[in-house]
Amino acid sequence: MAEAKQEAETKADENRLTNRILAAWLEYQKLKNTTNEEENAVSVLIIIASVVVLLSVVFTQSGKAPSIFGFSMFRVMTGSMGNSIASGWQPMAAHQLKVHLEKGEERKFNF
Repeated sequence: MAEAKQEAETKADENRLTNRILAAWLEYQKLKNTTNEEENAVSVLIIIASVVVLLSVVFTQSGKAPSIFGFSMFRVMTGSMGNSIASGWQPMAAHQLKVHLEKGEERKFNF
């Protein structure tokens, strides 16, 4: 009789442990799904922003710098900027100066 009682208690303990594991697993799955939805939303926003940037670059008139929300990217072709900007860098600019240059003409600006 004592063995049957002990066996019943062991079985009850196993059932409680199984229920706790199942509850923890269900909670984990619920949190995992929420994280996936948030990651998917961020991924969609990044894709949309990338498409906007790509279309802005593709449809920019020849000879003009692409502008996205008022910011343009330029490439520094020479080392004339000295210690402030290295040759090959691509600084972003929010303001533009309209300057007409003839072929071969150079202008230097200090900011």
